Amino acid sequence: MTNSHDNWDVHWENFSNSANRNPAQKYRQRLIIKALEKAACSESSHLLDIGSGQGDFLKQSMIKWPKARFLGFEMSKIGVQVSKEKLPSVEFLEVNLYDPPEAASLFEGWATHAVCSEVLEHVDDPVAFLRKASTYLSAGAKIIVTVPGGPMSHYDKHIGHRKHFTSENLKKCLQLSGFTPVEVKSAGFPFFNLYRTLVILRGKSLIKDASANNSNILMGFFESLFNLLFKLNNSHFGWQVIGIGIK
Repeated sequence: MTNSHDNWDVHWENFSNSANRNPAQKYRQRLIIKALEKAACSESSHLLDIGSGQGDFLKQSMIKWPKARFLGFEMSKIGVQVSKEKLPSVEFLEVNLYDPPEAASLFEGWATHAVCSEVLEHVDDPVAFLRKASTYLSAGAKIIVTVPGGPMSHYDKHIGHRKHFTSENLKKCLQLSGFTPVEVKSAGFPFFNLYRTLVILRGKSLIKDASANNSNILMGFFESLFNLLFKLNNSHFGWQVIGIGIK
């Protein structure tokens, strides 16, 4: 990840508020929680969020499993700072998996469960990235991976998406990186697809509208509407791809 589109300190400064409001993010969080339940996550689990962003997913996980142990790895210094403010009891580390800090070595083999959500589309070699990530998982640990499917929007390209995935792409990626796929599927039909289509049609104007200081009543209405509609999605089709793998 080398170009200017990968500067997540800038992206979190510009898009942090829109990310918090994003109904697609909230939908993914629900999918991941269900997948973690299927993967036997419990109060005794060690849950690692790889690419923890602003800490929003771990915040939801703490509500679900308040006695579990949590850890976030995030490349962005701003993301780590925001996460620590939200969740002062959780350890967040600024980590580049290709050149990890010494502090990360304390957590090698630590996680019984891990989440890698909307990260692989940002890296040049997803297989190599997952191999690096597996260093921090114990033998038999489960990993939940989500990636975008369907066509790219201008916004996706602006924040550095290299590629979008199918369920077969993700399954192969898990296998080549040393994980045994348990379940890999597409999700979100029909309303997630509709939402993504509207995002694509907005073109470059969405980049401006999604900036941290640019929101309006119409955007708020559509965010609330899709938060409701996403609860009616069929979990077996759509442009959201999610997989469970075992190390």
